[in-house]
Amino acid sequence: MKIPRTRPLPGLGRLRLPSPPTLRRVALGICSLAVVLPLAVHAATPFASLSSEAKVEHLRRLYSTDPGQLEAVMEQAVMAEEEISVRVTAVELLSRMPSERSLEIARDLAASDPNPVVRGLAREAIFLLAPPPEPSLEELRQDLESLEEPADRRAIVNRLGSLEGREAQELIWKVLESGSEHPMVLTTAIEALDLRFIDRVGRATSLEELLVSLENRSVPEVVLDALRSRLDLPLALLKETVSEH
Repeated sequence: MKIPRTRPLPGLGRLRLPSPPTLRRVALGICSLAVVLPLAVHAATPFASLSSEAKVEHLRRLYSTDPGQLEAVMEQAVMAEEEISVRVTAVELLSRMPSERSLEIARDLAASDPNPVVRGLAREAIFLLAPPPEPSLEELRQDLESLEEPADRRAIVNRLGSLEGREAQELIWKVLESGSEHPMVLTTAIEALDLRFIDRVGRATSLEELLVSLENRSVPEVVLDALRSRLDLPLALLKETVSEH
């Protein structure tokens, strides 16, 4: 039985109901308004008048929809002195927006922001926006001779591990042989060691000798375990080898 599309309504005569396609268009229009209206409200509200949560949401929305407008708002965001969450969000987004102005703002924050978290994020943003040139092997050698902080020495060893060639590996080997470095420097050196280099210079067995030497100097177990894993020998067999020495 067919249901008529028009039916009489009291006092209105015969009212024609919308067709399904028309209803769908109306529904889509309502959904569009639900998306557009909040954007219009935010756009009409001065950024400084928004709450901290609204500012963070507004920044993230602009990053996705209107990066050009985000640049205009960014300077206001980083000046929100009492709203750390806003400044943190601003710096995080800033690091993904490579431009001279982004770099200037990040440098200003790294130098003068009162909050250490924001300063740290700003330094990371600077590194991402303008990565420093890779140091030469000679510069790394000099740094290894002059810098004493474990964190600095670990960074140097990491850089050495990213370089190709025998000379860089020789420097890493010297760090390992010293045995007097901080454990995190030694473990980083072990990870940075290129075993192909060890084979080429005939030091394949020297790794085991190095292990024995470090054990005799009471180097922390975490370092010894890292070296054992690089040797790629079963731990039990390795201990037998060590005990024979």
